[in-house]
Amino acid sequence: MSENGRKRALKGSVAVRCKNDWLGLRWTWGGQRYEISLGLVDSRVNRTVAERKAKLIEQDMLTERFDPTLERYKPQIQTSEAVSAVELFEKFVTWKSKQVGEEDSMLKYTACLSYTRQYFRKLPATISEEQATQFRDWLAKKLAPITVRERISSLRSCWRWGMRRKLVAENPWQEVKVKVPPKQRLNPFTKEETQKILKGFSTDPWYAYYTDFVEFLLSTGCRIGEAVGLRWKHLSADCSEIWIGESFGRGKRKPTKTNKARWFELSPRLKDMFLARKKTGSYRPDDLIFPARRGGAIDDKTFNKYAWKTILEQVGVPYRMPRSVRHSFVSNAAHQGLTPSEISDITGHSEETIFRHYLGSVRGRAKLPDLLKD
Repeated sequence: MSENGRKRALKGSVAVRCKNDWLGLRWTWGGQRYEISLGLVDSRVNRTVAERKAKLIEQDMLTERFDPTLERYKPQIQTSEAVSAVELFEKFVTWKSKQVGEEDSMLKYTACLSYTRQYFRKLPATISEEQATQFRDWLAKKLAPITVRERISSLRSCWRWGMRRKLVAENPWQEVKVKVPPKQRLNPFTKEETQKILKGFSTDPWYAYYTDFVEFLLSTGCRIGEAVGLRWKHLSADCSEIWIGESFGRGKRKPTKTNKARWFELSPRLKDMFLARKKTGSYRPDDLIFPARRGGAIDDKTFNKYAWKTILEQVGVPYRMPRSVRHSFVSNAAHQGLTPSEISDITGHSEETIFRHYLGSVRGRAKLPDLLKD
């Protein structure tokens, strides 16, 4: 006789059974046979949950608290069997798109949905932690660790959302971790390198068109999309102050990355640069300050591929992506004595981010003592 069979033979005992990979309980009480489905896929973790529920029923029978209607023992989530993992994530993506609105911000969720469909197919949303871990390992064969971590984070958020809406009872992703190897700290452009870059643009017959755009980036540490999206109405009348509360990318205007605006005073050099641009022709408040050569907005990828890479190579500056200008600005500004609060007002970085990612390099690296010196 099997272990489950022996358990069923014992008076007052509740047997854990598995039927078509689903766990349930079966027992007899008062001469009547009872059976309930737990809505859990068979796994090591879920069997522990099932055994815990079985002990509860056994204790109730022993203390004469048994509920013959079984309402006390049924799963709290009655709809979980009807919702598949894919359906749950589809519902979550639909809800998320209404909250976020921006198509670009939804890309990570739609990408995760694609992998969820490939792997889980018609499996119910009541997956186990073991299945979640297996999915992580499957993803790790296809994606970089940092991307895998992002996908797992999306799934963790989805199941958390599902629990709030009574679609699932547990979150199998809660303890699924992804180790991401540390990345070397960005090497900021030095003051000499930034001068070389600016001179390279200003003297190049073709790319001199972007000199003012590059000078603005080097001087403010703005995100590329924020600089691309700047309009004349974002400047004060005398061009001494600027408001940054919008960004432009992939053909769409949107809020800044942090969804917060900032307003700060420009340096005399930048003020004069903007005033000089205003004198070159008529403009309207909604016109871009730094349009592309052929009109419209500058495409960051095209700018990086052609203008930026070409000039850096010409002036002998090791290549770093244009976004490294932001990191360089913060580091150089801190070197010149600006406080984290002032840097935060200009760049939009939180003071915590500035302390964590930048000020360490400004204060200098830890120095190893010579412990073997006589």
